[in-house]
Order: sequence, then C-alpha cells, then structure tokens
Amino acid sequence: MSSSEKSYGEDSRQQSDFPQHDLSARPQLTQRLAQNSIAAFLSQLLTLLANTGITVILARSLGESQFGLFSYGLVFVNLFAMLADFGMKPILVRELSRDHWQSGELLGNAVLIKLFLSGLTIGLAIVASWFSGHPREFVLVIAMFACNVLVTSKLFALRIAFEAPFHANLQMAVPMLLQLLDNLLSFVVLYVLALQDASLQVLVLAYVMCNVPGMLLTIHLARRRVHYQFTPNPALIRFILKESLPMGIYIFIMTLYNSIDVLMLEAWLGESAVGQYAAATRLVTPLLFIPHGVVVSLFPIFSRYHESSPQHVAFALNLALKIVSLIALALAICFSFWGESIITLLYSERYHGAIVPLVIMMWGQIFFFLNFFFVDTLTSVDQQRVNFTAAAAMLLINAGTLVVLIPKFGLPGAALGKLISSGCGFAILFRAICKNFNVHVKGFLLRATLVGSLCALGLAFFMKLQPLASIIAAPILFVSLVLTLKVFDKEEMAIFRSAIRTSFPLFKP
Repeated sequence: MSSSEKSYGEDSRQQSDFPQHDLSARPQLTQRLAQNSIAAFLSQLLTLLANTGITVILARSLGESQFGLFSYGLVFVNLFAMLADFGMKPILVRELSRDHWQSGELLGNAVLIKLFLSGLTIGLAIVASWFSGHPREFVLVIAMFACNVLVTSKLFALRIAFEAPFHANLQMAVPMLLQLLDNLLSFVVLYVLALQDASLQVLVLAYVMCNVPGMLLTIHLARRRVHYQFTPNPALIRFILKESLPMGIYIFIMTLYNSIDVLMLEAWLGESAVGQYAAATRLVTPLLFIPHGVVVSLFPIFSRYHESSPQHVAFALNLALKIVSLIALALAICFSFWGESIITLLYSERYHGAIVPLVIMMWGQIFFFLNFFFVDTLTSVDQQRVNFTAAAAMLLINAGTLVVLIPKFGLPGAALGKLISSGCGFAILFRAICKNFNVHVKGFLLRATLVGSLCALGLAFFMKLQPLASIIAAPILFVSLVLTLKVFDKEEMAIFRSAIRTSFPLFKP
C-alpha cells in the first residue's frame, strides 16, 4: 500500500461499519468457526441438492448432445467471466476485515470496477462466439450466459461486491440463503419448462433470469448495512486492482485449467462426449461447497489474527484441515462403490459413459478440496502469489497429460489428467501452508489412511452380504473408525461438542 493509501486507510478506520472482534481464547475462536461452518454447510447442502436437481432436469430433457451444448456454452463464457471476477472477492473480504479502508467507499468503488469488467466480459464473449463461426442460435445462447455475470453469485462477478460485507462480518448465512433461493427458483422454473419441452434457448434464458430476484435482495440487504459510495477514488481503484491482480491471474489460469478438458473433448470427441463428461463434473464440482463452508468462516479470522494470535489460528487451521480431508475421503470411498448407481438413478443408462470419470474425479476431489482451502488461506495472509505458481504448474501438467490421455482413454483420460495435475498443485500449496502456519499432519495422515483402507474393506464385505444395508453401514463405519483411531484429540472433540450444543440448543444437557 502506498503512503497516501495507507494514510487514507488510517484516517477512515474510525468510520468503518464493521465491528472488531476480540480474540480472547482458543475455544471461543474455534467454536465460532464451527458454528459458522455448520450454518454454511446446511445452506450449501440444500443448494447442492437444488443444483443436482437442475443438472438432472437439463440432462434428461435436453439429451446428451444438447446438454453438451449447454455445458460447452457455460465453459465458453467462463473463459471470459474470469475478467469480471478478477480475484477481487478475497481481497474485499480481507480489507473489510482489517478496516484499512472506509467500507462504503471500498465497496462502492468495487461495484464500479465490477460493472466495467462485466460489460467488457459480455462484449468479448459475444464477439468471440460470433467470429468463432458458431451458429447464430448458439451465439444467442452465449449472449444470455454472458449476461449472467450481472446477476449470478456463481461467477464472483458484480454480486460479490454486495455479498462481501456479510462474509467479512461472519454473516455468510445471508448470501448463502439467497443463493439457495436462486437455485430453488431455477429448479422449479426449469422443471416446468422441461415438461413443456422447452428449447435450449428458453431454458438458458430461464437459467439466467432466475438469479435476478436473489441479486435484487442482495443489493437491498447490503445497502441497508453499508452506505455504498459510488464516487470514483483513483487511489482506491488502483489499490483494489493491484491487490487483486495476483489472484486474478490465478483465476485466469484456473479457468483455463477447468475448461481445457471440455474444449479438448468437444474438439476431438464431439458434443455427446461433452454431455457425458459434464454429467459427471456437474455432480462433482458443486461439492466444493464443503471446503467453501470452512473457508468463509476462517478467512476473516485469519486476516485479523494471523500476526497477533498465530497459535490460535494454527489450532483452527489444523482442525479445519482434518475435517475437509476426512469429508473428501468419505465421499471418494462412497462414490467408488455407488458411482454407477448414482449415474443410472439420476441420468438414466444413456449416461453410462460418465461412471468411470465420476469415480476418478471424486478421488481427485481430495486434492481439489484441500487446494481450494489452501488458496484462500494463503490469500488471507498476503501469500496469493504462491497460488499463481501452483495454478501455472497445474495448467501445464494438465494440458500435457490430456494430449496423451484423451486420445488413448477418452473420458476417463480427461478425468485422470485432472487427478494428476491437482495432486501436483497440492504439493506446491501444501509446502507454502507449512511455511506460513504451524501444521501437524504426520499422525493425521497415518490415521486417515487407516480409516480409508479399513472403511473400504468393510464396505466391500457389506456389499457382498447385503448391498442395501451397506448404505446405512457406510457412515456408521466411517465415523466409528475416526473415533476409534482418535483422529481428533480431546481438545478438538471438546470443541465439537461445544459447537453442537451452541448451534443446536436441543443437545444441551
């Protein structure tokens, strides 16, 4: 921060709309983390169910080829939507948490930046689709998807400038409930339209417009909390763009990383292959709400207390790391046993080609969960440049492996490329985490490996005896192994009990 920017931040600190939270004790810090994470998990779980319903409706009503076009359109627009994102979300939350700037002016200037970048995104996407030789009907689809940057919360574009105050003050339940409203409305509207055999263009228009009510409510609630000031401040705009740039570059690379498999599949194997692959990815990607639920609670705490109370922050980090890892492991095991049943039940046998990619992707989610968690954690302590290194390595490794694996193995090859590259990114990010935080993982890794191995063996045994009973046995077996092998120590277990009693009064003695 320049001297003039620093002076401005100090002068306006007293005008902040955000209360400061004292860090008094480790249990209170971690209980607050747990309570906010529980709220985030519940909201995002409902959102996941609604998202899954939307995916099933689209896949079944459109068929593999048209669903492939829908998915390809999303990926195409996302290549340009990263410009509207520009990595500003964590920077806004961080600065609001630290009170370096007066909140109304910070957020007002963020809105101005987002409006400009969103307009640029829409224009570039439409022009690129037109000159790429796509049919006029598909250009219309691209135009509608591009306008989504003005209203959706999924692309971290304009709407994030109105959601940031709630994230910074650990009131993430508000934007998450509004995101849930978006998805429930989309589910109902798309279901009705699917019954009427609506065209792809009509479904895309409805998909976009269902985000408008949530956007309007977000703006209304945010402006009740913060007095947005829309007078341009060149020094503040430069600061936001400068701080966001490393994260923006990271997002640019990660967008290419997440898009390159679909682009290669469309070029080499066609739209039907993209539809099959998208059926798997649209089940896997929404599961990132799990690390997101932890990150949105941890991020403001890390930003405030990394220097003043590193021991408390390290405790919260180690606990969150265990939780995220174990959930990812449990999901990978479950999808390995029931992946075929899930695909057939949700999409029908037409999407049989999505089964193997789904299972491979779920094992890759162990790395994706942790990478997602590590990226925002490093950003909270001003180490976002490490994210760029990890993202660049993942993109290069993924591109190289896909060129070899897709022609040889098809859809499973694309999923395998993601698994390999995400593992390499994990190695880079984890090394940075260990440098900046006091992380203890040796004992945990051994216990987690034992939990995963014994759980898989137990489920294989139950599947032979009684397949239906194994569904009930799976969570019981996993939790029992976690408790028996003492994956969480006594202090961590005490935190869990306290958080549950605080969040759910019914459990109080």
